Amino acid sequence: MWSDMSVRKTEQVYQTVDWNRVIKTLDPRIKRYLVKSKKFLMKNIKGNVLVLEAGCGDGSFIDEISRQVEKVVGIDYSEKLLKEARKKLKGRKNVKLIAGNVERVRLPKNYFDYAISMWTLPNLDHPEGFIKKLKDAIKENGVIFIDTYSEKATQARIKSYTAYGLTVLGTTKDEILVKEGLTEKIYTKSKLRKLFNKLNLSLKILELTPFSYMCKAIKLPA
Repeated sequence: MWSDMSVRKTEQVYQTVDWNRVIKTLDPRIKRYLVKSKKFLMKNIKGNVLVLEAGCGDGSFIDEISRQVEKVVGIDYSEKLLKEARKKLKGRKNVKLIAGNVERVRLPKNYFDYAISMWTLPNLDHPEGFIKKLKDAIKENGVIFIDTYSEKATQARIKSYTAYGLTVLGTTKDEILVKEGLTEKIYTKSKLRKLFNKLNLSLKILELTPFSYMCKAIKLPA
């Protein structure tokens, strides 16, 4: 399934993206959403717990969260970003970084207390497999935190993508169409509930900002 063109193009864009430019061209309302998500996670994940971050990027969030939990494992398929993360987290004994696609990486089952993924879900062509991998990796009653844009953020997203230099061709009810091939899905609460319910996860959707949803999904006992 990972051989389809949109997945390959999304990965290619991700590998070459200029993240400094991304931040500079982001709509301020999206920036507030990202800040709120990080603050929420920092407040709700702490103590003697094991944490998995899927799509850890340059390790900025791991740098913060690893100071208040027992252990963090971060996964990302961008070698460029992981190189930055390794520099940033050098000597951090409770951190492990893994290069690769989350669905392909071998992870222990029923091991983590929390699995988190920020600013990733809209770019996934196959979110069900991604979330299932996180579900398998957490313990019973463990928690998955995944954020995403709300449907109200669509125009701000288009503005940001255009400012970065991408070509937006239009929208459907499910997706923002980008010429360069980047996957940019649009989620509503009903779509999120349908996605998580398929995987037998107990879901609560939090609206941290008008432009975002934070999904809190609990792994139910088998």
